[in-house]
Amino acid sequence: METEKSLVKEIEVNTVISGLYAGERITKDIYGYHIGDILLNREAYKKIEKTNLKSPSTSKSSKGLARAKILFGTFIVPGANFLLSDSVKKDLENAVVFARITWRDDQTSEVFMQEVIFKELTGRKDVFDLAQDASAHIHDIGKNAIDRLKMNNSKPLYAEEYCKEGFNLPSVIKIVDKAAARANNQFLNGAVGWCEKIDNLETMSIFSSFVKSSGITFTPSAQSNAIYYRNPHAPDQYIMVDELFKEVQESRAAELEQVASKLGATYFKVEMVDSSVMKSNKERKASNEANAFYIVKAGSNSSYTEDSLNQMGHSIVAESHFSEKRDPAAPELSWFAQNQKIKSIIEMRLGEGGDKLQSHSINIKCSNYSVMNSETAGNLDAVIKKIGGKTKANMKKHVEQERNQNLIFYMEF
Repeated sequence: METEKSLVKEIEVNTVISGLYAGERITKDIYGYHIGDILLNREAYKKIEKTNLKSPSTSKSSKGLARAKILFGTFIVPGANFLLSDSVKKDLENAVVFARITWRDDQTSEVFMQEVIFKELTGRKDVFDLAQDASAHIHDIGKNAIDRLKMNNSKPLYAEEYCKEGFNLPSVIKIVDKAAARANNQFLNGAVGWCEKIDNLETMSIFSSFVKSSGITFTPSAQSNAIYYRNPHAPDQYIMVDELFKEVQESRAAELEQVASKLGATYFKVEMVDSSVMKSNKERKASNEANAFYIVKAGSNSSYTEDSLNQMGHSIVAESHFSEKRDPAAPELSWFAQNQKIKSIIEMRLGEGGDKLQSHSINIKCSNYSVMNSETAGNLDAVIKKIGGKTKANMKKHVEQERNQNLIFYMEF
C-alpha cells in the first residue's frame, strides 16, 4: 500500500499545472500579470474560466494530499484527487481557484491561482475573499514586496528631471494611462512616468496626460497603450512600432525626392525591388523568361503596370514630374548623408558641365540605411513582448526583409 508521503503532491499557488506553459509561474510587474514572458491581456487569450478538477474516482487510493505554499504559510487546498481538511476548506475555497486559460490559438493552460488574480484578469474587482485576519496581512506583505521590487527595476520620472538640460531620451517610449498606472503603483505618485532598462534597451513610459508637455512628436499620432521607437534622424520624433518601417520607407523616399528637386530633375522615380519575391518567381517558372531577373529599366517610358511590378518584386515608392527646369542646388541629406553615389551625383550636377547630364540611376541597399540592426530588432521584440501594448509588430522580421530589398533611384534632367 502506498504511504501517505508518496501520495503528497506539492504545487505552488499561481502556477501552470498542465497544458501550455506547464510549470511556469504567474508573476506581476508594472505592466500587469505574466505567465513566463507572456503578458496576460485580452490580446493574448480568449477567456479565463474557473474549472473543477476533482477526479470522478472516489477510491481512497486514487487520492493524494496537496500542499500549496502561499507566501509565508503552507495550506491544504481543494483540487483534483486532493484530500481536504474540513477545518480549512471553508476559509480557502474562495482564496485559490483552478482556472483554464484558452489562448488565441485555442491551446489551453490549467492554472492554480489566487482568486484575487482571477478576478483582476476577468475584470471582477470585488474584494478578495480570504478571511480578513489572514488575507489582508498576506496581501499587504506581498504588495509591499512587489512595490519594492518595482522600485528596484524601475525609476519614477518626474517633470523636473525630464525638463533638465541634458536629459537623454531613450530609444523606446510607451504611452500609458495615468489613472490605471498610479492605481497599481503607489511609488508613481507625483511622477509623469517611469524609466527602465529591458533587454539592453532604455525604455520610458509616460502618462498620456504628459504627452503635450513632453515636446515629443508621436507619429502617426499619440495613443494610449502604444509603443514608439525613436527616429535616428529626428531625435524628437517617435514612430509607432506598427508603422515604423512604413514611415522610414516614406521618409527615405521623401529625401530622395528632395535630392531630385534640388538637383533640377524634370522627372524622378524610386522603386522598391524585393529579391526574395523575384527569387520565388524564378523558382516557380521553368521558362527562359523566368530565368531573367525581371529587372525593370528605370525610366519614364516603362509600360509595366503597378500590379505587374508588384508581382515581380517591384513596387513604385515615389514618382514625380517637375514642370520646369531649375538651377541645381545642394540638397540636405539625413538618411543618405554617407552615400557616396548620391554625393557624387550632387558634385557632378553642381560642378562644371553638370547641365550635360541627362539621366542617372542609383541602386541603394535598404539594409545599409535601416532604422535598426538585427540585434536591436530582437531586443525591441523582447521589450514589446514584456511591456505589452496593442502592437503586433515583429521588428526582427522587418529587418530581415530589408536585407532583400533595394531602392532604385532614377532621375532625368
